[in-house]
Amino acid sequence: MSEVTVGPNTFGYGADRKTRWGIRIWLDGVQGDATYKFEPDPASKIKEKDAAKFYLQVATAIGTSYNGANAFPPVGTTVTTRLAGDVRLDAY
Repeated sequence: MSEVTVGPNTFGYGADRKTRWGIRIWLDGVQGDATYKFEPDPASKIKEKDAAKFYLQVATAIGTSYNGANAFPPVGTTVTTRLAGDVRLDAY
């Protein structure tokens, strides 16, 4: 698992690849997490060697959203990444 600090909060995150690319993210020291799959699936745009950078970009965007609302973004939220452009966070 990896970590990213966004503002005052540190988030843990990891790839969740049940059937397609997704992410599990949580706030360190707080119970609960969020799991999303990506739509469209970025696997066709991102090489495996760039996956860690992509997940860091998504985790940072989710962390920024969390800090603004004090909650993980709802399903259907779109985040923008440098590697894959706009990616919608869907439910698994």
